[in-house]
Amino acid sequence: MKYFIKKIYSILFLLTILVSGTETFSKSNKIEYSEDNISNYFSGIISANQDYTSAAFRYLNKIQSLKNSHTNFNIQFIHTLILLEKFKQAFAFSKSVWLVDELFFEADLLLGLESFINEDYLNAEKYFKRLNKISRYNLLFEDFLGNFLLSWSKASENNKKDSFKFLDKIPGRYNNLKQIQNSFLQCYFDTSETQTAFERLINNEDFTFSRYNFFLTNYLLSKNKNIEAKKIINLGRKTYNSNLLIEQTENFILTEKSKKIKNFFNCKNPKDSIAEIFYVIANIYSTQEEYKLSNFYLRISLFLNNKFTPNKTLLAENFYYQKKYELSKKIIIYLNQLDRFTLCMLPKA
Repeated sequence: MKYFIKKIYSILFLLTILVSGTETFSKSNKIEYSEDNISNYFSGIISANQDYTSAAFRYLNKIQSLKNSHTNFNIQFIHTLILLEKFKQAFAFSKSVWLVDELFFEADLLLGLESFINEDYLNAEKYFKRLNKISRYNLLFEDFLGNFLLSWSKASENNKKDSFKFLDKIPGRYNNLKQIQNSFLQCYFDTSETQTAFERLINNEDFTFSRYNFFLTNYLLSKNKNIEAKKIINLGRKTYNSNLLIEQTENFILTEKSKKIKNFFNCKNPKDSIAEIFYVIANIYSTQEEYKLSNFYLRISLFLNNKFTPNKTLLAENFYYQKKYELSKKIIIYLNQLDRFTLCMLPKA
């Protein structure tokens, strides 16, 4: 039986190599395609596809010799590292497989973010510009993610003109995301348009931007406009009484813990604003039942802003729908211990 399984692995592996093209095969001359390597590769891929992330890492981590010859391995391994919050290793691995003449979305994204975090904006922009080229093959990100990140790179250099210039380059079909981005940029540069930009979002009659009641409240509190902030969140609570973030924000205000609201998010910190867009992307994938991809972007969001603990409710929901009930419940219990979250938010099994 073991021989039969290994033979299947061998056939599948060879088929994969052939599908990858002769160029991939020519690069792999020095790689020994042993039965163990073949077994670990397919065990890792199968585990990843079935959302057994820890198992996927154990298998894939053993065969990093494939990184110079097999693109799918690189993609799966980076996703696995991010899902397990092994960001340091993900950055190092991305650097080891990055090539100037080959576009690689995950590697360029992570290396750009690493450079951005280290305030090396010149290098960050080099990677972010490549995202615009790659994203043209993905309608969800076409000319959006690269320009969005370039906008924040310029903002971090205090280049207001170019920051809004890159915002304008984002195609009109992403108008809702552009409005969100515009609000955060206005807040970052502390313009007189900030409050109006947030109000325009929450008063939009075509789309529900209930979440942004929190961000307007956060902004008003940062300006010590406590009475206005209370009015906004009270009105938001009446309109969206099932929104957990709004409920939590109202609870903080009623219990005079408004400092916690400020701690969740600071529009003067570019990483916080970038984290919010990655949260939005994660939410989009979650609504499409692409929970693995949702978790990938959500992990990036939480890495950039780990203070925004309410965002972990999306992770709990995703785990639930992935049938990872214990992981889901563990997050809810953790949030419940931090503040007044309730276990009733967890769907019934």
